[in-house]
Amino acid sequence: MERNYGMEIDALKEQVENLQETITSQIEQISRMLQETLSGKDSDQEPGKCSDREPGKCSDRKPGKCSDREPGKCSDRNPDKDSGKDPDKCSSRESGQRPDREPNQCSNKEKSKCSGKNLGRVYLMQGMHPDKRLSDLMEELCYKTQERGGSGLIAYLGVYTSDNRQSNWIRSSVPTEDLLALAESGIAGRVLACIGNTTRLSILLEILRGPKTVSMLVEKCGLGSTGQVYHHMKPLLAADLIAEDEHQKGTYVVQSHRVQGIIMLLAGISDMVDETYTQGNWDGEIDSDMKSED
Repeated sequence: MERNYGMEIDALKEQVENLQETITSQIEQISRMLQETLSGKDSDQEPGKCSDREPGKCSDRKPGKCSDREPGKCSDRNPDKDSGKDPDKCSSRESGQRPDREPNQCSNKEKSKCSGKNLGRVYLMQGMHPDKRLSDLMEELCYKTQERGGSGLIAYLGVYTSDNRQSNWIRSSVPTEDLLALAESGIAGRVLACIGNTTRLSILLEILRGPKTVSMLVEKCGLGSTGQVYHHMKPLLAADLIAEDEHQKGTYVVQSHRVQGIIMLLAGISDMVDETYTQGNWDGEIDSDMKSED
């Protein structure tokens, strides 16, 4: 027996239409309930309180209403709370609503109190940055983290230019558990050991600022001989961090695809040594093998 696909499609359309009607009806019911609730709250307001339904007007013209002679002041309120808005409009903060301002932006007074909401496992941060695009990106990362699970996501981008060489990079939604795995596998430790030596790091940064010959590195890094330079360049070459410039024999450059990693590693160090909130002592004991390599 052949299936009547036309009838089945019609039946599905009818089910979808019924579902849409049901959803619309439920939304209207919820909307009416919210309006009734808000109306009940407004009716219980004390004299002198501004109505959330009519910002800028005070209820029933009773004593304590907003004075035309004193714009922006409402009775029993601190006028400083209403700064940054139309002076003739009363704040809606008493009802738990956010003040009228561009979404996802915090005023200068409230940067430490940006709004948010609980998504379940993740707390959605809103208005973390004055640039709305960055605040929106943070919200996107919060939503994605909530949806996918895992420990978190990060995004970063940048540009670095030196001596007519430029590197640009953009990474988005990088899982933090993948980054933590680099430490667990020992890769992070090997990378830090490779470039963590003071002399080696000095050589790497000099080449990052621009192509250098070995004799130039001897002078710039304060080393005694070209042999010392070659000794420290060997692991940098093996790690493919630097390479001989194919256009200038004897001159070394940082590999363009490694630049972002070096810059972002330094950005992470900058965060760690930032003393805005706490101060740390980074002059602890250095491993003996690192001392000997210097």
